[in-house]
Amino acid sequence: MAQFLTFQNTAGPNEGQAIALLDQATHTAYYKCVFLAQSKPSLNSLSGFIFQNCNVTVSPEIAPSKDNVTVFLGRPWRMYSMVVFIDSFLDNVVQPKGWLEWPGVPENLLYYAEYNNSGGGANTSQRVNWPGYHALNNAKEVATFTVETFINGTQWLPQTGIPFRAGF
Repeated sequence: MAQFLTFQNTAGPNEGQAIALLDQATHTAYYKCVFLAQSKPSLNSLSGFIFQNCNVTVSPEIAPSKDNVTVFLGRPWRMYSMVVFIDSFLDNVVQPKGWLEWPGVPENLLYYAEYNNSGGGANTSQRVNWPGYHALNNAKEVATFTVETFINGTQWLPQTGIPFRAGF
């Protein structure tokens, strides 16, 4: 279990890509952590970032400069990236297109989705037009990504002490 950490690749574009975190565990819990990229080795791998009831905004120390901040919900660092935002607050710092392309990564092999988010950055009408992007409209489509279903969390998360909601 990890708490209150940021996992960030600082190699930069001129140095090539590096892995900030490699997690191959069956069950891992991250609580109040920051991640900057997600990928998995194949389309069928049971892995992804699911953000539910989160706040995507700037930190208090840079709030006065908020108008100079550009935020995207994710970028497909490698093929098969999966990121979903559910019932989250997306501040107006989130860019209208929402997601950032990564050269050489086909957008049809990722799965990026949004459902029932709020805030100035939650409008999906100008989001990217990628085959792998989905603006989900009903709870049935999103049920796959709940703690209960996606990670079978009710079986192992209670022992970590991390607060969670099994469904919606």
